[in-house]
Amino acid sequence: MSHCAEPETIWGVGPWTGNNDWRTYADQFATTAGEIAAHYRRYGDRVAYQIWNEGDKQNNPASVYVAPEDYAEVLARGAAAIRNAAPQSPIIFNGMATGPQETVVYVKRCREALGGNLPVDAIGVHPYTRWARRAPFDWGQRYGTLGDAIATYERELPEMKLWITEIGVADDNEIGPEHYPAISDYFVDVMTYMEERHTARVPVVFWFAWSDWMRNAGIVRRDGAHKEHLYSAFRNIRNRELS
Repeated sequence: MSHCAEPETIWGVGPWTGNNDWRTYADQFATTAGEIAAHYRRYGDRVAYQIWNEGDKQNNPASVYVAPEDYAEVLARGAAAIRNAAPQSPIIFNGMATGPQETVVYVKRCREALGGNLPVDAIGVHPYTRWARRAPFDWGQRYGTLGDAIATYERELPEMKLWITEIGVADDNEIGPEHYPAISDYFVDVMTYMEERHTARVPVVFWFAWSDWMRNAGIVRRDGAHKEHLYSAFRNIRNRELS
């Protein structure tokens, strides 16, 4: 999967710096996204493009917020360019980092700005802290379940599939090895639950992340060493060794 997201793809006129020229930026982004898609076209549907990442979350140091109506400009032009260059590649809407209710409002505003249709194959969501059947840590008292979130999307956006483009346990501080067994259990529970219950609605789930260089959330440490429990769980899920 490729993230066509934020200034990492193209800075262009940088509307987030204050000029708010999203129309010009949308054209610049579309040109670059089309070039990227043309380069990887030979891989067909094995390469997907998520347009933007966590653009729904304000004051987020990890992303650039984009109002839904401005995102609609970027999405429309970017998606058209990708479809033209690589028609088999799935296109994913953002990577929504707010909760399901806020996500629904954002998606509907964007859809309205585009005349009622979204040029995407799925909505990307990041349901951090949501759990499947067994809550790790104290999450059961503090946060909701994946099932509740998916039910909201099914009710409010029944025509849309979901891709979970990030889920995991991340922190700005190092997460000690005493937590690896709980994170491993959470990983297995999320992956098996989604496969058993929601593959029709949510066909793709990405764990965040591979390495601890990404907010200490990795399956491996910064030096590449496998994390106890967690790497084994990843290997078993990958090889379908768990029932």
